Amino acid sequence: MAPSVRRVIGWLRGSAGTAALLAIAAPAAASVDHPSPESIARDEASGIWKPLAPGERDTFTIDLRAGEAVSIVVRQHGIDVVVTAVDPDGRQQHRVDRPNVEWGREAITIVAGASGRHRLNVVPLHSVGPSGRYRVEIGHVHAADADDRQRVEAEREVTEAEVARAANTLDASRTAAQRFERAALLWRALGEPYEESVALYGQALALRFLGDHERSLHVLQRMTALTRRGADDSDAALLAESGLAWTFLYLDDYDRAASHFRALLRRAGGDPRAAAVDLFGLAWTSLMRGRPGAAEPAFRRSLRLRRAVHDRRGEALTLIGLAAALDRLDRPREAAASATEALAILRTYKDQYGQAEALIVKGWALFHQREHAEAAELFAAAAAIRRALEDAAGEAAALHGQAAALRQIGASVDALDLAERGVALVESVRARRTDADLRLEYFASVQELYELCIDLLMERHAATGDTADARRAFHLSERARARSLLDRMHVRRGPASALPDHDTPSRPDSIDGNGRVLSVDEVQRALDPDTTMLAYATTSRTVLWVIGRDEFNSYQLPAAAAIERRVRRLLAAISLPSPAPSGSDRPPIAPRDARDAAAALARFVLPEDAIGRVRKRIVLVPSGPLQLVPFGILPASPRGSGPMLLDGHEITTLPSASVIGSLRRADWWDRPQKTLAVFADPVLRTDDARLGLRSDARSPSTPAPLPRLLGTRWEARAISRFLPADRELLALDFRAARSTLQRVDLSKYRILHFGTHAIVDVQRPQRSGLVLSTIDERGREVDGFIRAAEILEWPLDADLVVLSGCRTGVGRDVRGEGLMALSRGFLAAGASRLVMSLWSVDDTATAELMASLYEAMLGPDHLSPAAALRAAQLHMRAVPRWQSPYFWSGFILQGEWR
Repeated sequence: MAPSVRRVIGWLRGSAGTAALLAIAAPAAASVDHPSPESIARDEASGIWKPLAPGERDTFTIDLRAGEAVSIVVRQHGIDVVVTAVDPDGRQQHRVDRPNVEWGREAITIVAGASGRHRLNVVPLHSVGPSGRYRVEIGHVHAADADDRQRVEAEREVTEAEVARAANTLDASRTAAQRFERAALLWRALGEPYEESVALYGQALALRFLGDHERSLHVLQRMTALTRRGADDSDAALLAESGLAWTFLYLDDYDRAASHFRALLRRAGGDPRAAAVDLFGLAWTSLMRGRPGAAEPAFRRSLRLRRAVHDRRGEALTLIGLAAALDRLDRPREAAASATEALAILRTYKDQYGQAEALIVKGWALFHQREHAEAAELFAAAAAIRRALEDAAGEAAALHGQAAALRQIGASVDALDLAERGVALVESVRARRTDADLRLEYFASVQELYELCIDLLMERHAATGDTADARRAFHLSERARARSLLDRMHVRRGPASALPDHDTPSRPDSIDGNGRVLSVDEVQRALDPDTTMLAYATTSRTVLWVIGRDEFNSYQLPAAAAIERRVRRLLAAISLPSPAPSGSDRPPIAPRDARDAAAALARFVLPEDAIGRVRKRIVLVPSGPLQLVPFGILPASPRGSGPMLLDGHEITTLPSASVIGSLRRADWWDRPQKTLAVFADPVLRTDDARLGLRSDARSPSTPAPLPRLLGTRWEARAISRFLPADRELLALDFRAARSTLQRVDLSKYRILHFGTHAIVDVQRPQRSGLVLSTIDERGREVDGFIRAAEILEWPLDADLVVLSGCRTGVGRDVRGEGLMALSRGFLAAGASRLVMSLWSVDDTATAELMASLYEAMLGPDHLSPAAALRAAQLHMRAVPRWQSPYFWSGFILQGEWR
C-alpha cells in the first residue's frame, strides 16, 4: 500500500517556471515601503539593480501628461515581483504579473488618463521567501496609440490568467488556459515574440494542471520555435526548457525529461538557486522511473543549495521529495523525519496545500513503520485540510491512506466507510473533468482506492459468506474499469436500449451524461442461458467472479504478481514460432513447455469448481496481465490434461461487462446496407514492383519503410469470393489508401477488414494507428497513417471489424482502463465487435486463418463471428504445418458475442 509517487508529484503540477514552486500564491503581507519614492527620469534608458526582500515595497514616480504612454520593464532575478501603476488620484490603474516566476521581465504599459505624477509599485508576490534583485528600465514616452492600448489589454489578459491559474482549481485552470491563449494572439499581432512565448508558457502550465500534457507539450513546442526567432530569448528559452522537462516527466518520457533537466543544469552555471531547481527535477525524474537510489542524492544536493540561498519554500518541496524517495528505499523512519521538517517550514508559510501533502507523505512513512494508529491520525488531519479547501481529489487521497491504516488495526467497518467516501469524491472529480483524456489520467491515478474498497468487501464476504458483499465488489470493479471507453461509447451511441426487463435506474454512482455502469442483475439479464462470464479484478490479490443467467459466484485467486509470472512464461512459449526439428522437413511442433505453461496458469486463474460451472460460451472480462492471454489454449481442467477450452467453448472478451449496454442496440440490423469493405496489400515502399520505373518516385519520410504484406492480397481475394461485387469494396494496392477511406461511407458496411500493418505506440497510445498506402500511383509520398484519434471519429455501424495485422490488440495497460489498444477506437466509434491480434503474427498463416474465418461466417454455415473464429482456429490447429499455437491462437474476438 505504498503511496503513489505520481500522486505526490501531482501536487507540483501547478508549479510555475524553472523554480517549480508551489502554485498557490500566498497573499502578500503588509509591505514595508522603502524610505521615499524614487523619481524615474522621462528619458532614462536603464537603471541599476536593486535588492528586494519579501514584505518590502519599492515605489517610483514618473510625470506624464494626459494622452501620453510609456512602457516600463522590471527585470527580476531571484524574486517574483508584481508591478502596479497608480494614477495621480491614487487609484490603481494597472497591475501586471506574468507566469515567469523569478526570472525574466515584468513589463507594464501606462497610458495616462490625466496629467500628473504616476506611481509605480514593485512588490514581491510572496510574503515570505528568499530575497532577490530587480532593475527598472523605462522606455520612450510618447503619444498613446492603438498599439499601447492593445499592450495594456494583453498585459491584463496575462495577469488575470495568472491569477486564475494560481487558484489551482479545474474551472479556473480552464479559464486561465483560454485567457493565456487570447493574450498570446494579442502579442503575436503586436509582433512581440518574447511576450507571446511567456503567454504560451502560462497556457502550458494551466494545461499541465488539467492533466492535458499532450496539448501542453504542443504549446511548449510553439514557444520554443518563438524563442529561436526572438532577439531577447534567453529568459524565454529557459522557461521553455523547464516546461518541456516537466511535461515530458508527466508524459512518462523520462529520458527526454532528464535530458532537458540536465541542459538546464548546464545553463545554470554558478547560480545555486537555478541549479537547486534543476537537481530537484532530475531527482523527481529518477523517482518516477523507479530509481529511488538515484533520486535520494539528487534531492540531497538540491536541498543543500536551497538552504545555502535561504529558499525555505523550495527547501520544503525538496524535503517532501526526499521523504518520498526514502520511503521507497524502505527507510520510513528517515522519510517521516524529512516530512516532519517540511511540515514545520510550510506551517510558517500558512501553506495549507503543502501541509496536507507533507502530512500524507509522513502518514505513509508511519504506515510502513507499522505505526498505523498514528498514520491514521495524520491522514485524517490531511483530509480535514483538503475538505476545508474544497479539494475533493486531495481529500480522496487522504481518505485512502486513512482507510488503509484503519484496516491494519482491525477497524474494517470504518475503513470501508472511508474508502467508499473516497470513491464518491473521486467520481465527483471525474464528473467535473469534461475532457475524456483528462478523465482517463485522473482515474488511472486513483485505482488503489478502488482496489482497497474491493479488498475490504471481499474480506468481509469471506468472513460472513454474505453474497451481497461480493456483488458490491463486482459492481465497484465495474465502476473502476474502462470508464473512458464507456463514456465515449455512450456519447456516440446514446443510452443502452436492448437490455431487457429493466428501467434505467437513478443510482448514486451513476453520473448523468456518462456511460452507465451495470449492476450484477443487469449483467445477468444481458447474458444468454448458454453463456458464462468470467470477470477478473487485480488488486493486492486477484478476484474472479463467475456470472451466469441464474448464478453468481466469486473466488479468491493467488497474488497478482504470481499470476503475472505465469502469464509471462506462457507468452514466451507461444508468441514466437517453434523451430522445426533439426535436419527435418517436418512442420514445427508446439513445445511441451507451452502446454506446461498453459496448465500452470490455468491452475492459478481457473479454479476447478469455476470450470465446472462454465457453459458453452465464455465471455471474459480480464484485467492486468490476463488481457494478453488467449484463454482458448488453456486446458479445460486445471490438472492440465485433456482438451483446451477452445475445444468446447466459444470465447469472447470485453473490456468491461458494462459495455454490453452500449454494444447492444435495438436498431442494429436496420443500419448497414452493404456487407464488406476490405483494405489490404497497400503500397508502402518506392521499390515496390507495382510502381515500375518511375522517375518521380522518392523515399517516404518514414525512416524504415515497412515490408509488403503479400499474404493480405491472397487473404482479400479469398474473402471476396463469398460475396457479389455489388455488396463489397475491395481496395488493394494504391486504392488501399486514405483517399479511398475519405470517399467511402463506412457506416454502410457490416464488416470492415484491414489487412495491413499496425503501428503500436505502447507509451503513448494516441499515436498508434494503421498504415495504408504511403505511395501513390505516380510514386509520390502520401499520408497513409490512420491515427487512433481519427478512428474515434469514424461513423461506424459495423457488426465486425477485423484487424489482421500484428499486435492490433496490444497497447499500454492503463490502470482502470485496461489495454489502450488501437482496437478500442473501433468500439468507441460504433463497431460491435473486433477480431484482433496479441502478437506479431505470421503473414501466410494469418491469410489462411482469415480465409477460414470468412468461409465460416459468409459460407453456408453462417456462423456468428465468435463461432467462426473458433472454427477457423480449430481448423488451423488440425493442419500439421500450423498446429503451433503461435500461428492461430493470437487472434481473439472482443465485443458482442451473439
